[in-house]
Amino acid sequence: MELLYDLLPECRHFIEPLADIRLITKGYRAQEGKTSCPLLWFSNEGYTTHYYLDHKGKSTDRFRELMNEPGEVSLLEVRFEDAILDSWKRQCSLSVENCTLWDCSSFRREYDTLLAQKKKILKYDDATLFEACARIVMGIEEACMKFHYLSKLTDNQEETR
Repeated sequence: MELLYDLLPECRHFIEPLADIRLITKGYRAQEGKTSCPLLWFSNEGYTTHYYLDHKGKSTDRFRELMNEPGEVSLLEVRFEDAILDSWKRQCSLSVENCTLWDCSSFRREYDTLLAQKKKILKYDDATLFEACARIVMGIEEACMKFHYLSKLTDNQEETR
């Protein structure tokens, strides 16, 4: 998939204010000679798609309890912006604290429309292109709003402990 910012630069307005909020997830190594599902491993190029907010390390203990398995390699810390851009690139869903922020497969039709037009494979009318862009941008804005609410809610819970 094309990079999200290359395709729709206006998405930066929603993502960048939240960009540096830290998330943690569990990483697995891909076993040699086997094909691994990208949801179950990470590399320098990609992350798993289920995250927990990392508030001053308190979430880390909770995360270790939830995900304590023998195959654990490490806990991976990522920025929200990196997580959302990687999710777009790999067409994966993005969940934080068991809340699905978005599912890239729901954008597939719109993305195909934009890509076909950009590569001059098919010619779409302006209304179709505008609708495709609008649906993707609206989905990203909604995901960022959910994440903002979720991070504020989690901040409040951490303060009351």
